[in-house]
Amino acid sequence: MKMQLVIMALILSAATPLVAVPRQMVDYDFGTQQVAWKPDGNQLALQDKHGVAIRDAHTLRLMCYFPLEQNSSGSPTLHSWCGDNLVLEKVVEANREGNVADSSALLLSAQTGKTRAIWSGVDFSYANQTLWFHQGQCFHVLATASQQWFDANLPLRTSNVPKSSWPSRITFSADGRFAAEQLGDGSTRLWNIATSKVTAILSDRVYSAEFTPVAVPVVWSPDGNRVATLGQDPMQVQDDFAFAGAPNDGPHWPVVKIWDACNGQLIRWFNTDSAPQMLAWCDNENLIVEKERGIDMHVVGSDNRVFITPHSSASLSPDRMRLFASSNLIQFGKNNQTRVIKSLFPAPPEIVTLAWGAYDGHSLIVYGSGREQIWNIASLSPNDAAHSQGFLTFGGRNYEWSSRRFAGEVSEWHGGRLLAFSIYAKELLRVRQNGVYVLDRKDNVLATLTHDIKDIRDAQFSPNGRCIALARTHSIEIYIAATGQLVATLYAWPQRNPTSEADWLVVRPDGTTTGTQAARNLVVSLPE
Repeated sequence: MKMQLVIMALILSAATPLVAVPRQMVDYDFGTQQVAWKPDGNQLALQDKHGVAIRDAHTLRLMCYFPLEQNSSGSPTLHSWCGDNLVLEKVVEANREGNVADSSALLLSAQTGKTRAIWSGVDFSYANQTLWFHQGQCFHVLATASQQWFDANLPLRTSNVPKSSWPSRITFSADGRFAAEQLGDGSTRLWNIATSKVTAILSDRVYSAEFTPVAVPVVWSPDGNRVATLGQDPMQVQDDFAFAGAPNDGPHWPVVKIWDACNGQLIRWFNTDSAPQMLAWCDNENLIVEKERGIDMHVVGSDNRVFITPHSSASLSPDRMRLFASSNLIQFGKNNQTRVIKSLFPAPPEIVTLAWGAYDGHSLIVYGSGREQIWNIASLSPNDAAHSQGFLTFGGRNYEWSSRRFAGEVSEWHGGRLLAFSIYAKELLRVRQNGVYVLDRKDNVLATLTHDIKDIRDAQFSPNGRCIALARTHSIEIYIAATGQLVATLYAWPQRNPTSEADWLVVRPDGTTTGTQAARNLVVSLPE
């Protein structure tokens, strides 16, 4: 059922000169894709699709935020925290011959986001927080949490094979003592780095040539005596149906296996109810398993399993007492009991489209995520908003309101993507690579709205032509059409339970806000 959210807000009062104010952000869940803990456990770096947020690791308070540049290969991927720097993996674009792209390590200041160094030709292990340079059988490895470098001279089977053809996955333990070589035949060789000798071979099933193992690296227990891997179910008879997606057969997830790192003996194994995606040791006796359907903690010495959270994308703190999963900070207690100690405020519902009310010009109707928001733009005069003026957009086509006459097509023209027409199509609103502009029919720029073109969903002129509403994924921006001046940014949240009120927020460029108290508390001032 659709839910209406009716909000009264006076946001278009007479424009006042802008004054310099600290950069403000509305702090909610930006959609975490990657997590890195500061080695002292006091801060978290959370990467979303546009940038990295630095948060207090105890309260989740937003401390700073900086965007990440993108190329055709996408944004760099957050790997770890090394001293006062963030380490990100940046994929170098593949060459014209189609060779596999190499990766570089990008070191950014965790305070400013500025680039401090770029290292080319680097390999990464995310589970063990290591990166390394490699030439032949010589490896120069950095354990980012401890900021310690160590060298390894290992005669791996894959040392002289081009990286694009590597049949294995090589990982190093975070303490620099061990390395694992996961071979294409299903087995894994464990190396002692100090002696450059194989200490154990983990003998697993031979995988079918058609189905490869899930790429989850070996993880060592804190004392280094055990390792956890994903492998073939020992009870499964058919060799060719090792993993999900096998034809004419049900799903067979890889099982989690615990091995003795000294002699390579299998200690125990256990199934999961969905495909495992990440392994991490909480301590020497408890293993965290991230799956498609949530996160469990398994007691290695028994069949006990504790369900932690239905969310995924988990990251364990350096002291192994906290877990950040999705938007929740989880504390481990006695007897493997867990509790959520802090959660990020949910993001506003995603916006699909918007339209101005045709009859009074006061209403701005926003639709998305199965809900409708109705904003009352109180300073717009009804007399200036005759319903016969303006255009509505349906499926990318613009129609004149009074006659329903087709007025134009939203398309990719040479001048940029057309977002909306003004009254009688005298002005156009276009988004180009470097901004959003109000143009006349001859493509002359009349006003510049913004240079930020990320996540634009829709835009509409008000019926009297005075204002423009620009919808992004989670917010609406109101501009003066003649000058391009930003007047306010609007946010709205539905009721979180039947007894609570719907939260809403208006943020003005001068730093003032209007809205419910819970929403106003989300506004934070950040350093420039």
